This record gives sequence, structure tokens and C-alpha cells, in this order.
Amino acid sequence: MGRPHQPPEVTMKLIKLAPLASVFALVLVACGGPEGTYKLDKDAMKKAMEADTKDKDAAKFGAAMLDAMDVTLELKKDGVSEMKSSMKLSEDKPAKEDTKAGKWAKDGDTITLSNDGKDVKCKLASGNLECETGDSKGSKLIFKKS
Repeated sequence: MGRPHQPPEVTMKLIKLAPLASVFALVLVACGGPEGTYKLDKDAMKKAMEADTKDKDAAKFGAAMLDAMDVTLELKKDGVSEMKSSMKLSEDKPAKEDTKAGKWAKDGDTITLSNDGKDVKCKLASGNLECETGDSKGSKLIFKKS
């Protein structure tokens, strides 16, 4: 026994709805909560530095510093955050590592990270976090959800 035959108009409607169903499934996945692990997006940071500075040597120095570091931010379901960083400045010395625990809260598309009485505001967009650094230039740290 085969499948029951469907009229052509039903089959065409199903074919037309398939791409919409795929988009809807992707939206559901992308709209998940902010919880998870984010890595510093070095490529995006380098592009932002190049665009923000006219001093090419400063941009090269900044890019070299980014290459030497790894930063991971974890937002846990219980409102706790943990940032791990490591920086290797010399081949003959071990990387300097640091871990900081804190808290996080979500308000709309803003994530506030709190640590040692200091708050950092981050915008959540397309699976990325863009966090203010608090410097006078308005620089940002860009994290990509991993």
C-alpha cells in the first residue's frame, strides 16, 4: 500500500510552506536566551579598530594584542557570569590567565554584567554581545556566541 494521493493544490501549498517552516525553525533557534558561552570575536574587533583609528601602527599593535589573547564569557542560567581570559605575550613564558565571576541580568536586548560593583552594558544582537569598555573613545568588546 502506498501513501494516499493528495490533490496537486495541496502538494503545491506544502511545497510553498516548506521554506517558511525552515525560516521559522531558524528564528526559534536564534531567539534562544542569552545563556551560553561567548568568545571574543577577534576579527570583528580588528575591523572595528581599523575603522576607528587613523593611526595604522596603533591598529597593528591592537591586532597583535588581540592575537595574543583569548577571552571567553559564560552566562549561566542562574544569573551568574564567568569571564576567563588568557594572554600569551612571550613564547618562553606561560600565558597569564584570569577568571572573574560576576552576575548578569537581561532587560530587553541589553545584558548588564556586574562585577566588583562595576556594571558593563552589552547589546544582544544576532547571537553577538557588543559590550561597552567605558573608555572615552566608545570602544566595544565584541563577543560571538559559540
